[in-house]
Amino acid sequence: MDKQNLVLCQKSFETETETFKRGRFYRCLPQGEGENIQLLVHGVVFDLVNFADKFQFAHNVVIEEWTKMGLIVDGKPITKKEFKERLDCHKFGSYKNGFFCGFISHEHPKNLSYQFNSHYRETKAQFIKNTYDMYVDVINGSVKPFDNKLICRGNSGIPIGSFAEIYWKWG
Repeated sequence: MDKQNLVLCQKSFETETETFKRGRFYRCLPQGEGENIQLLVHGVVFDLVNFADKFQFAHNVVIEEWTKMGLIVDGKPITKKEFKERLDCHKFGSYKNGFFCGFISHEHPKNLSYQFNSHYRETKAQFIKNTYDMYVDVINGSVKPFDNKLICRGNSGIPIGSFAEIYWKWG
């Protein structure tokens, strides 16, 4: 999935057929050529002016936030060792190869956090390797981990007790 195919809604609004929620990711497909470009977002067509008012490309937001968090230095990813030190790993389940989640927060989990989810039945070493690879892929332009919910973004703090996705709270 290309970095132009996932957008982040900037404000909640409704159309005749769809309700868009602030802070959520939506798939986006460009239509047309030249000056007649329109963008299809979650089944609704927007011209460039309306699109710019309501959405941002998710990749741009993530790169900006990761730079602010120190996960990108001089346009390049941090080393795997630094990434591993910043990743707060949690194991869910009692299986030998349980389900892992990793969190990286900016200053405090209630400010801005990213949650990295594992593929099922991974060891901790496999999880860290796969998570770092996803992180590098995102920096290189892939937004597939966000679309697949392998990486989530939010400010709700780290879930306690059982696996849950972080989410964005507006206050």
